[in-house]
Amino acid sequence: MIFSKKIKIISILIVMVLAACVFFSRPVYEKADATAVKYHGYDDDFNDPNFSNVWTNRDSSIEVSYNALRFNGSNYWGGGLVATNKVFGEELKAFKISIDLLINERLGAPYIGLAIGGQNTSIEWFAYEYAVLFQIAVDGRVSLFEKTAEGQIQEKVETRKDCKLFSSDEGVVRIEYTFLPSESDTYDLQVNAYYLKNYDYIAKTGDLTEIPSEYSASEFLFEGLTISQPYVAFNTNNLIVDFLKCTMTDDSGVEFFSDDFSEDKITYPSEAVGDSQWHVCAYYDKSQIYVAPIGKVAFKNDDYIVFNSKLNTVDAKLNDKYIISGKFSVMSIGQGSAFGFGVGMEETSSRADASFIGLANLDGNEYTFAKIKNGVIEKRSPDIISIEENVGYTVTLSVRSDRSVVISLGDYSATFTSSDANGFMCVGVSGAGAETQVYFDEFSFDYFVSKTSEEKNAENDFLGVKEDENGFFDYYLSEKDWYIGSKISFPSYIEGAQKGSLVFDGCDQYSCFGPKRKYSDFLVQFRVKVTSNASNDASFGISFAKSSFSSNIDLSNAVGFFCNGYEKIHKNDDDKSFQTTIIGRNISTRTGETACYIRENGEAVNMWDGRTYVCVFEVRGRNVYVYFKEENQSDDVLAICRAEYTDVNTYGYVSVYGTNGVGFSLIDFKLTNLNVE
Repeated sequence: MIFSKKIKIISILIVMVLAACVFFSRPVYEKADATAVKYHGYDDDFNDPNFSNVWTNRDSSIEVSYNALRFNGSNYWGGGLVATNKVFGEELKAFKISIDLLINERLGAPYIGLAIGGQNTSIEWFAYEYAVLFQIAVDGRVSLFEKTAEGQIQEKVETRKDCKLFSSDEGVVRIEYTFLPSESDTYDLQVNAYYLKNYDYIAKTGDLTEIPSEYSASEFLFEGLTISQPYVAFNTNNLIVDFLKCTMTDDSGVEFFSDDFSEDKITYPSEAVGDSQWHVCAYYDKSQIYVAPIGKVAFKNDDYIVFNSKLNTVDAKLNDKYIISGKFSVMSIGQGSAFGFGVGMEETSSRADASFIGLANLDGNEYTFAKIKNGVIEKRSPDIISIEENVGYTVTLSVRSDRSVVISLGDYSATFTSSDANGFMCVGVSGAGAETQVYFDEFSFDYFVSKTSEEKNAENDFLGVKEDENGFFDYYLSEKDWYIGSKISFPSYIEGAQKGSLVFDGCDQYSCFGPKRKYSDFLVQFRVKVTSNASNDASFGISFAKSSFSSNIDLSNAVGFFCNGYEKIHKNDDDKSFQTTIIGRNISTRTGETACYIRENGEAVNMWDGRTYVCVFEVRGRNVYVYFKEENQSDDVLAICRAEYTDVNTYGYVSVYGTNGVGFSLIDFKLTNLNVE
């Protein structure tokens, strides 16, 4: 997240044209470069003893380490993995649910959760009666969610407790959920979580951590849960995580459910449950949750694997061409040897390091980025990077049209110019001796395509009227040009609503409004007045890069203003107050942060008290910049960039959205296409 008060050229133009909060004639912008849309090409977790036909193998092998159920990095709030046995009944009984898991990669703002009290195996995860979520971050927490009158689960702020357990990468974690009958026919839920040492991935057993610390053990208690429905379900968000074993035991320690995921006992939304132990309730498919042997590629000597698609880097319209990444772990390697990626290879190349960019071993666990040609280091980075044995490190290679290649690992990166990456690519080791043993996993390939839009600008002051056969006038919008989603009405139907506005009332995930045209680089501006439901997670903003103008907001890229309710949310808060946070949905920044806590002169901003705000979203060059001001504030306030999101797909349909029951009036909407001269 970048919080900047730098006044950009376009920001100054925004101030000029919005000074009176009226529509403007589009100023002369410098034409933006073609928007690069990033597409996901292929990934491979090598969870099969044989290489797929995407690869040509040069003496490598796939080693299977263990069997597991894998959540493969998706972020569906509604999806979940349901245990098909009925856990809760009419009689309250003490029992324990235990899950062993291993986090492989964190992709955004992740969590691990157990939903409690589902009516059947098919309902969405957020329709359960309760959920316990472990938020996984440096300042992570565990908290309880409960069902609201609107039928969705919402966080109970007073239950938030610090939990730094997942801030470390010490290995396998065991989470135990112990349900204890209490007074008034309710349950008390005790949650224990700790790392396991000496874990046996075949037997699925390990020893509890002996010495508790902030990274090794946590215990929490949630009291008075009224649970009336029988099912439980797991879900994760933005994580590649392996579930190794799940057991359920009664209060005498007798198991009544157990799965070590050695067999595939899972069904999917389109399938009948039958005799399966697990059912996927919604959204996920077999690429996102699956049971499989978990494997990885083993490189020894000068082994490598060739990606069989020839990669073309010649495109004058684009800067970025493709990105490849994967996780390497070193067991042993000789000095001067390297691991990484061969680029610009000929189909007949007989060695990985014909043109190789990777990490070369200097001495012991010290490495540096290097460009290697036929076994000889041509160029190297001055950085000294410490790489420990048997620890996974994600290495990324970004290839650009100007013949530069950027290699990165964590906070380290190096750029090698004059690197011809036009051709075939491989993964492997260079200059390796017999003692070399390097593993590779979680391969990913993304590529860029130029997308520009020549569509005309779109604007609406919501004052269009039509006369019916009886001479009555009514407000309208052309459905040929505009899409109007659910929970949205014209002001004539809403008592007291402001004329010249579009009324969003009790919004759900399908409440969106926008032109039926696709854009890539654009400027959206509007005025907004929140009229109802200043509650946790109520939000409004823009969604973009939509494949359909009617797309569900939960599945769309979006940036918006979220209400954080009446609470303290920031370390600098003195008192509770309604607060506004800018949050990116289904997108992330290069730093992995998506939330911006807005402050004016040190005070929380409350956009939820009925005042009118001017909002501007500048979307260009795969970046999104957010500006706003209260209507009566001076115009230069609008030049302050409140949040910035980088490396974001932007080409597609654009909408203003509302969600989680919010009500607001949308006034003076305008979208300016920045691709048009």
